[in-house]
Amino acid sequence: MTSFAALRPGQELPEYRVRARNFATASENKIHEDSVAKQYGFAGGLVPGVTVYAYMTRPVVEVLGKDWLAHGTATARFLKPFYE
Repeated sequence: MTSFAALRPGQELPEYRVRARNFATASENKIHEDSVAKQYGFAGGLVPGVTVYAYMTRPVVEVLGKDWLAHGTATARFLKPFYE
């Protein structure tokens, strides 16, 4: 585990691959449904950003430890949609 103070700009995190899953198909936000998302030009229902962010936290926790979940923050901007 690395301390936050020991991190350096541009330092790479461990590679972590996951197949995104869309668990929000019953959401009030219908963009997560295939049929609605396709009406707006997407290939299918969008995986919610909060889900993708959750996937992204795993390598951070691997490096900084579980305390980061309670006290750490990160900012993310997704440039392309995520599909299941």
